[in-house]
Amino acid sequence: SATKLLHPDDPQDVPRAIELMQAIITFSQLQHDSIDSSFSTNIDIRADLAAIKLLGDLIQSILLPFINTNLSLTQQVQCLSCYAHLSFTIFRSHRRAFMPYQLYYDTQTMTKNIVFCICKQQVLDPREKFFIGDSGDDRLELHFGHTRMIGGHNSGCSYSQVLDRLGAAKDIDGVFKRHPELDPGHHRLKMGTRHENIDHINCEMWRGDIVSGRCDLPSAWQMGRDMVLSNLTRSQIDPINYSFATLFSDPSIDMLRPFGLNKYLGISVDDTEDVSMSAPPISSTPQVLEDVSSHPALTDVELMHVDGDNESDEPILTFEEALTAQSDINLPPPQSVPIPSDPSAPPIPEGPGIRADDYLLFKGRWIHKQTICRLVINKDFVSKSCNRLERVRAGYTKVNKRINMSAGRITDGNLFLVGDTFLTIIRSGRTVSVGVLRSTLISSNNVSCASINITVMKAARTTVKITGQLLTIIPTHHPSDSPLTLTQFLWTGGYVKSHSIIPGTSDSTDRVVILTVPGSLVEPINPEPTFIRLREDINSDDFAEIKGGQSTWQIAQDALQAACNLLWEKSLETKVNLKSLASVTPSDVNTFPYRLLNGTTAILSAEGTHLLIASEGERISECPLCSAKAVDMRAHAGLHILRTLTNTPEDVALLEPVVVHSACGFCARSGWPECAITITSHSNAAPTLATKCMYQHHFRYGFADNGSKNKPCRNIPLKCELCHPALPPKPGQTSRRTMFGAVEAVWRYNMPGHILKEHEEYSVPGYKSIGVPLPASMLKAMALSDLE
Repeated sequence: SATKLLHPDDPQDVPRAIELMQAIITFSQLQHDSIDSSFSTNIDIRADLAAIKLLGDLIQSILLPFINTNLSLTQQVQCLSCYAHLSFTIFRSHRRAFMPYQLYYDTQTMTKNIVFCICKQQVLDPREKFFIGDSGDDRLELHFGHTRMIGGHNSGCSYSQVLDRLGAAKDIDGVFKRHPELDPGHHRLKMGTRHENIDHINCEMWRGDIVSGRCDLPSAWQMGRDMVLSNLTRSQIDPINYSFATLFSDPSIDMLRPFGLNKYLGISVDDTEDVSMSAPPISSTPQVLEDVSSHPALTDVELMHVDGDNESDEPILTFEEALTAQSDINLPPPQSVPIPSDPSAPPIPEGPGIRADDYLLFKGRWIHKQTICRLVINKDFVSKSCNRLERVRAGYTKVNKRINMSAGRITDGNLFLVGDTFLTIIRSGRTVSVGVLRSTLISSNNVSCASINITVMKAARTTVKITGQLLTIIPTHHPSDSPLTLTQFLWTGGYVKSHSIIPGTSDSTDRVVILTVPGSLVEPINPEPTFIRLREDINSDDFAEIKGGQSTWQIAQDALQAACNLLWEKSLETKVNLKSLASVTPSDVNTFPYRLLNGTTAILSAEGTHLLIASEGERISECPLCSAKAVDMRAHAGLHILRTLTNTPEDVALLEPVVVHSACGFCARSGWPECAITITSHSNAAPTLATKCMYQHHFRYGFADNGSKNKPCRNIPLKCELCHPALPPKPGQTSRRTMFGAVEAVWRYNMPGHILKEHEEYSVPGYKSIGVPLPASMLKAMALSDLE
């Protein structure tokens, strides 16, 4: 049976391999008495049993986390830590005699990936379970099965057929993700007693506590390390190989680089060194590397015999390897590294955790060395595309292209990158407000790109489109003794969601709102970071979705309002249709538009909102000056103008003053281009008016010209007879036919100011007594009635 376990018929028989590993573990646990017995005289047998005991501990630490369904997540991490430290120690001592480089690198990478994934799950949602089996290649195997299934009985296929099958397999995976009820999953529903059942363990079978938030990674990792130290102290391994505190104090040594020198075993091109080579010794004093090129008198044969006595004791290193090994030792201490002084250079970065020695001055900017290394090493990196056609790579788009990853693409302050935060105006119901989004895609002429110049993006005729996710922000609350404190809005870590109907059903699900807006309506922002736990004006429970729960960013309410007004003005300049603005219908109305603590909308474009209401066929009935409700805005605004003309005080304070002789007759505001009005005269009908004022409404021209006791305001648009005089009748006729056409109109209450500005030669009663008398028709049109 031992021969069958050691030499199975199928080398990939997983249950048989697990059976062998369990047999070694059981055998090693039964030999404690023989190993610890001081009366045994057979030293060779005791040495073999001690080696098997060490091997059993190693196998147990890597096997139990995956097959013992009673282990908690903390116990699993302890076992993995035990394996990582134990394999690190044995590999430093025996190298390839212990295991191949590739196997060592793969197992250590697997351990690192599991620990990283647990940490990531704790950040995302510590209340969820974490099954370490999900960090394996099961999904890749399922994808391979779907791909093979599509081919039927045809196991051979061409390159083009493989691409088609991979694309179809991805479609099947997408269907299963959207409709999990269609996926039959694994057929095994419970854990059996046979070894074959171990290969089918899933999360539903696990009985241990694997909730990620209940696992303390640092303490579990330390406990695994202590377990290894307690076992290794009784072994024959040199203590220098498990002096972890000393070894890991060297930044060039870690689990994946057991010998330092920045070499990752199993992936380096020069891993074909001698098996008998031992680990380089750790020396506290730097060694002086002598450049053999400085001895021209030595021949090649003599160079081979330099320091020949020590050749058998120390590893043979090339000149480049030795230079790399000594580079960190020969460097002067960080305090002695001089920083080049340049009078025109900007200040050196300062702050907690910032080392000035980590920055280099390049073209007047301080660049971190890590950024430079990343740009040099990963200069040909191509990020994963979100476009399925590019992922399939079936000839649609050339995706294996090089991207210019120069330093300017990262450090240039005039670039907008994927992942940046920006503002844009959004419609939500009958409200036009501003939204905070995080960009996920930048496209120019329907071609995605990693970054875009901000000037090009915000141009009026730009073809750039920005896609982003709508973020959730909440306001700060202020104590009653400081009501004038500026309100800040903080990101909660969440996203605004909306209902999405599942096709073919009446059910719906909530999905994050994703919007695509033109680049001209994008305003990049750089929010201010803040610490959640140091603030007293927020409830920390509202920030449960923040990764780590420590810090977020904030932006002031007045900055959001200013950006909203700016974006609305830009939409008017670029003549963006109101209905073409991005629209949002959130599943929770309290998440957007952003609201204050009392439930009112915090950021609002009043003009855009009123115009949106008017475009839906409803008249705006709220005065922009006093916020009063008015059925007839023309008559109501005329009263504000009359009070200003006659110096009559208002009953309430106005939001903005009325400017005499230039106020719009519909809204009583001045300086708004859309309030310009034209009039067209007709011979047998009332004049027609044309204006883009959002407060405009239809009224009877003749009735408004006469006024009434209830509506004394007679402010109507008039045609200035001085600007557009009526021609005298032709000889022999008593009248001349009226020339139809739209001309600029002047509101009756603005006529005196118009004459004073445009016709200075005329006198205006009550304003200017010297000048040419006005025509009688003009005086009659300007005169106020007794009711007024």
